[in-house]
Amino acid sequence: MGSTTPTHVSAASIFTTDFKYQLFQYLFSTTVVLLMLSAACQYSWSRLLDTPLKEQIESRAGFVLWLLLHWCAILFVNTLYYPNSIYGVGLAGYYVLLTLSLILLAGYLLVLCHQLLARPRRFLVLVPALALSLIGLDYSRQPVTDTQAELSQPNIIIIGVDSLQSKLINNQQWGEAHMPELRSYLDDSHNLTNAYTTLARTMVAWTSILTGQTPPQHGIRVNLQDFADLEPGYDQFLNYIKSLGYQTTYAIDERRFSNIGVDFGFDQELGPKNGFADFIIGTLGENPLESVVQLTPFGKYLFPYTHVNRAVYGTYRPERYNSLLNDFIVARDRSKPQFLAMHFTLPHHPFSWADSEHNGNDRKIYRLYPDDKVERVFPYYVKTLERTDEQLAVFMDDLKQGGMLDNAIVYFISDHGEGFPRMDEGESFEYGHGTYSGDLTQYKVLMAYSVFKNGVSVTSRTDDDRVASVIDIAPTLVEQLGGETTDFEFSGLSLLGDNIAPDRVVFTESGFTLMSVQVDTPDQLEVLKEGLSAYWPLPNGKVVFDPALIPNLIASKSRSAITRDRVLTVTKTGEAYIDLYNNLPDSEDQAAYEFLVPALCREYQAEIGASARCHKVLTDAK
Repeated sequence: MGSTTPTHVSAASIFTTDFKYQLFQYLFSTTVVLLMLSAACQYSWSRLLDTPLKEQIESRAGFVLWLLLHWCAILFVNTLYYPNSIYGVGLAGYYVLLTLSLILLAGYLLVLCHQLLARPRRFLVLVPALALSLIGLDYSRQPVTDTQAELSQPNIIIIGVDSLQSKLINNQQWGEAHMPELRSYLDDSHNLTNAYTTLARTMVAWTSILTGQTPPQHGIRVNLQDFADLEPGYDQFLNYIKSLGYQTTYAIDERRFSNIGVDFGFDQELGPKNGFADFIIGTLGENPLESVVQLTPFGKYLFPYTHVNRAVYGTYRPERYNSLLNDFIVARDRSKPQFLAMHFTLPHHPFSWADSEHNGNDRKIYRLYPDDKVERVFPYYVKTLERTDEQLAVFMDDLKQGGMLDNAIVYFISDHGEGFPRMDEGESFEYGHGTYSGDLTQYKVLMAYSVFKNGVSVTSRTDDDRVASVIDIAPTLVEQLGGETTDFEFSGLSLLGDNIAPDRVVFTESGFTLMSVQVDTPDQLEVLKEGLSAYWPLPNGKVVFDPALIPNLIASKSRSAITRDRVLTVTKTGEAYIDLYNNLPDSEDQAAYEFLVPALCREYQAEIGASARCHKVLTDAK
């Protein structure tokens, strides 16, 4: 690895980091909002006392009730826009809050009418402010105009969907029923129907995509690993893209498990502000006052850690992420070709968002794991995919209207799948993703590409069943842009031409999982304690995985070698398993074993080469 020296700071010195500024910003913003609310209450109360109701309401208790009405109105707006937040109320509470909010509105109308009759000119001053507040609740996108300059290079757009099972979207009938937008684009794409991720975790998978390298080669083996551990040469591909004049952008709507962005080498990053404050402040972000402010144009400036933050699922509204992407399309430098790598995180657990049918705060649902009622959870997962498809439709329309598809290469991918053992009988062994490297439901991914001209795909549908990996995207793009892959230290292969042999082997490995979440009903305190022991803040406020734990993490991984019809998995105990699929006869297992073991030993020679099994294989090979 590039670094073995711990670079994190201790928990005791956390307030010497950038976290102090982040916390100050949050407290300052909250104070400003509270002062504005207090001023509005005080001013409106003083004006209310000018009305004929003065004798009936003039008292300290009356003012307290007036304050409570404002708070009820905030709770009502919070429930209206964020019914799944922890402060959302049920149907009965909704109508109670609605009634109290109408009483507050009647009070304001009384004040305004009285002011209009008594001081008409003063009232006119309030009209622009009232109009501004109404506009603030409108998250409509900016109009996009097609004024893209004529460029010699195509725009490159990599669209990622989190946790998407490839077997679902590759099923024509399922795709048309649940993700018709994505399915329609795949019908005009080159589809890699036998593609795999390197590790079923977002940051590691995207690092492999952006480097064309396997985790042992680029050095990132776990989410939130310190970039100091990146091996030299990881940035060859991104530097090549920049050398061609591209403006590079990385967009994602959850940053708690990926630090990829400007620090990785991109020109700019889009999404919630990330760092230790995201874990702490973001958790506080479901308070109703902050949530309502997020509905205004000022929310993203006052509370950047919760703006478009999928991690705060109770207040996450998918259309906000589309609005952010829309802003990028409108404001981009149109004199340069764009390299945009973006990711939709909505399908990630807990399969809930601000106004979804399922409330992620309903812990009773998750007590069903892992019994035979998991089928109650699977439909919620499908709902997130359907909502993501709607996000994709809006995004693709904005790209088209903005001229970014007039000359473009678009990749549609998933970073990993999602395991539902009882829903995937015989295919999935564990829940979630990144837990077992031989689980095809977790590791098999969507991968397709299409060339666009004048807003439409000019690629004919092809279903390519060659064994492929996400590490093939970078070398394929190099060739699509006229470069030579031999100039790079790629692990992957170009998908153009006949570079991939029929017996190709690709490799996968498992990730790190907190033990405290692998129970039926996770204890939040235990999760926090275990998380604090594994992750640390850097002086710049970013959170990284504790470098001291990485050697043990690597030793505990399961590793798999995958070919067209066999998967060989070596677990952390050293046991080897041949997993059968495609209904091939068991008599071929021995031949597959003798073929895959040397491949796996060579790939991970530095880590498992000393084991008895690999030592003999490697010695015989010499």
